[in-house]
Amino acid sequence: MVCTVAEGIAPSERVYFHTWIVGEECGSNKIPGCRDAAIAYLTNSSNMGFSTSEIAIFMTAGLSTPGGEPVDLTMEGYLEGRNYSQVNGMCRPGPLLGSEAVSLTLMPGFTVHQSGGGCLGQERLGHKTDARAFVAARVTPPTPNGGMLGGEVKGCPSGLCIIGMHAPDGPIATSAADTVKQVCGKDLTPMCTVAVGDFGAGDGDASPQEPNSHSKLVAHLDQQFEELGLGKLVSTTGFAGARSATNVVDTGPAMDIGPTHPLPQFGNITGQSPSGVLDVLLPCAYPAAFEYCKK
Repeated sequence: MVCTVAEGIAPSERVYFHTWIVGEECGSNKIPGCRDAAIAYLTNSSNMGFSTSEIAIFMTAGLSTPGGEPVDLTMEGYLEGRNYSQVNGMCRPGPLLGSEAVSLTLMPGFTVHQSGGGCLGQERLGHKTDARAFVAARVTPPTPNGGMLGGEVKGCPSGLCIIGMHAPDGPIATSAADTVKQVCGKDLTPMCTVAVGDFGAGDGDASPQEPNSHSKLVAHLDQQFEELGLGKLVSTTGFAGARSATNVVDTGPAMDIGPTHPLPQFGNITGQSPSGVLDVLLPCAYPAAFEYCKK
């Protein structure tokens, strides 16, 4: 998080998310060497587009150990021994439908109070859902500290609800909304949630030149938010497969850096989305603390 004061924009906490659907083919190492390359990319990158050390929260789906559990990125590369924390979610819809692991890996200073996850897909008549996972965590941001500031988000004294998700193309299961409310609380979810990941069908797939493509996207995300009980969508950023959406009022204009296909040496990987860095500006509860930024 970086102190940000710009004309016409409220003082904000700049939170960098990295989101990537690695895909089962790579994440389970069906392509030999692909999983290790994915781990190295996430935990040891340093370039203009993406530096591991600058990311506040990693959302990663499909990257699993040989036993099927999410890879613990806090024990890898630059993150090892630096007090990063991680929360995990698993979706195991059945032996014939596979499984998916998803995780949120948080930089030092975040406090995780509760977490939980599961499957997003909803089985319908004549349709068996694929394994699509999510994880939700109730967290408080780091305390303000020099130039890398945190602190309370405006309107969110109890913290934030962070959701990492790989959404299905169809409806979201009611059980997912129940889990989010259990983790974050019914008062926190409608006003203090940031969801990141792949939001499923309609998520930026339309051509930018197609009339009303953005309104179609927003309508789709509004539906996803409603199904998860998250209230009104306020701000979105990103691209298909790597997007953030939030209901935090007064969220500033966000941006994305990407998309990037980080493992070209392995060719076209089934189920893998481009990775992306998402820059989200969350409003500060105590703007006076940021006055020195104007100097």
